[in-house]
Order: sequence, then C-alpha cells, then structure tokens
Amino acid sequence: MAEQRNEQQSQGLLQPGEPERHPAGLSASHTVPQDPDTWEPTPMIGLVRSGAPSSGDGRRSGIGPLHPTDADDVAHLWESCGLTRPWNPPQADFLRALAGPASDVLGVRDEGDHVIATVMVGHDGHRGWMYYLAVDDAHRGQGIGHQLVAAAQEWLLARGIPKIMLMVRAANTQVLDFYEEQGFGRSTSVVMERWLERP
Repeated sequence: MAEQRNEQQSQGLLQPGEPERHPAGLSASHTVPQDPDTWEPTPMIGLVRSGAPSSGDGRRSGIGPLHPTDADDVAHLWESCGLTRPWNPPQADFLRALAGPASDVLGVRDEGDHVIATVMVGHDGHRGWMYYLAVDDAHRGQGIGHQLVAAAQEWLLARGIPKIMLMVRAANTQVLDFYEEQGFGRSTSVVMERWLERP
C-alpha cells in the first residue's frame, strides 16, 4: 500500500494527505457530497486563489477551487449560460466533481463574492477533461474564459496529465471558434455513450 502511494505521489497523481487511488480513479473514501463544514479544496499549484485582486487591466486573477456551499450560485450561472439539461441536475454535477478524487470546479468571484465564472476539470489518469466553462454575461469580453481554460490546463499539468479533451454540443457551434483560437482541434474520434443509471 505504502509503495503504491509513494509511486502515485512521485507521478503527481496524488497530493500529500490525499487518499490513495484505486481502480477507476476512485479513492477508498470516495463519497459524493461532502460535509461543507469539513470540506477542504484541492491544492492549487501555481494558481491564485479566489479573492485575489484584479490584475489591473480588467482581468480577474482570483481563480481558485469552489466550495460545496457555492452549489446554488453555480447552478444558477450554468442555467443562465444555457449549459444545463433536465437529465443532468447541475447541483449534483457540481458536488460530484468536488467530491471526486480527480476532479474539481475552479471559479472566479466578483467583488460581492458571487461566482461569476467556472470551469469543471478532471482526469481519468490519462486524458484530462474540461466541462461547464461558463462566464456570466455581464463579465464577458474581459478574457476570463481564456484564463479559466489556462487554469484548467495548469491543473491537469500539475497532476501529470498531458492531454485535455472537451465536448461541444452539436447545436453550440458558435463556441468552436473560441476553442480553436486556443489551439484546440476537432477530434476524429466518435464519442459514444450509454446510461448506466437514468436520473
């Protein structure tokens, strides 16, 4: 056990104090919503935490992990950005990502401490994935989306993950230019899915 833990730490797959990983990326203590009073954020290597001052040129530098108590604010943001679907309850998606051993939701707050932008990031041990990139309408055009993509990439690189993937809904073609500007290309792979348990 100690040998496996040391190997995972040396590969950057395990942070000090984090439970060791088991097959399918689950830890022995994996649960879905955590108690907000005892929850601690995933360590952010090289990223400025929420509440940091603006960089002075209109960009927010306070990108950091969100907290379970942000679930309602985040769900409202995702709904206002058109990212939710009836079969994916946003609060459940948010809490599941925070509770997972290999995922997190990074966010930006305004001066009133409201969440104004998010990105969900995680990995399966080989590929990184990015979901729920959202910026409140009133704060668009300031480069926050680009900064969140960069933060998600840095989060993955800090864990030794060399590749990032994302999916775009077929109807959401206007966002493709945004990702292509940042070096993303269209994959030749076909994504297939199957529900294991209907919501």
